[in-house]
Amino acid sequence: MLEGDEKEKSAAEHSLITEATNYILLAAGVPHHFRPYIDCLIAVANGRFKFQASDKEIQAQAKFRRVEDNEKSKVNKQWAKDYRNNLYAWQVKNSFTLFDHKAGGIDKNNQKFKSTFTLYLPKYVEEVLDEAKKDILWGIRRSDAIKNAAQNLVSKFQAQPPLVTNKQSRKRIPPDRVETYLITVRTNLQMAEAIYKKWGDFKLQRDKEKLIDEIEKLLASIKARGFYDDPLDGYIFDLAENADDYKVAANRYDDTD
Repeated sequence: MLEGDEKEKSAAEHSLITEATNYILLAAGVPHHFRPYIDCLIAVANGRFKFQASDKEIQAQAKFRRVEDNEKSKVNKQWAKDYRNNLYAWQVKNSFTLFDHKAGGIDKNNQKFKSTFTLYLPKYVEEVLDEAKKDILWGIRRSDAIKNAAQNLVSKFQAQPPLVTNKQSRKRIPPDRVETYLITVRTNLQMAEAIYKKWGDFKLQRDKEKLIDEIEKLLASIKARGFYDDPLDGYIFDLAENADDYKVAANRYDDTD
């Protein structure tokens, strides 16, 4: 339990973090209706940069956080999923990443695993406060120093061109989509194998051998494309106006900085 100076210091730090968060979201132009979901993400993260959580766990936080009256009726079983998708689409379009999300699924042992989130906002808050403390205004008008630092942070991101620039921005980039399809294939094959184990010794018709051969060829073709280990070696994709598919906007990330 905090007492005396420690309690006062903790309250002051919390106040600075809240103020920096508010100015960052304001400078980035994050729509106000996303704030309850962002607060829920922060609560579930509990100080962690990367964490695993389900939409259900994130949504549960909405019961303990201040949600406007016109939003309370929308906190149903789809609330977290819808807000996650909509906020992700917004941040891609506006070149300002608040979080990353990797979908959960079923592993090779047929065990479910939760989605993985990477929350960048606390890192931004830390950077903003560090920069604000260097500002001469820190000792005079602290709020102005934090506001200026937040605007500078956001400007660095928004000076970059958006990764996706049209109405189809909610589509996931190609590597993510391929990964999702592969996970689905693995899940279906695991289910097929489970049927064999459950129902004993039976065989498929011979014409299904061709189907299995086609699956093996497709997997070999995907595997032949190769892999990369460093995220900086990944591709940047853009979705052209009214295009049916993604196009490569730049060959590689620029890691010269």
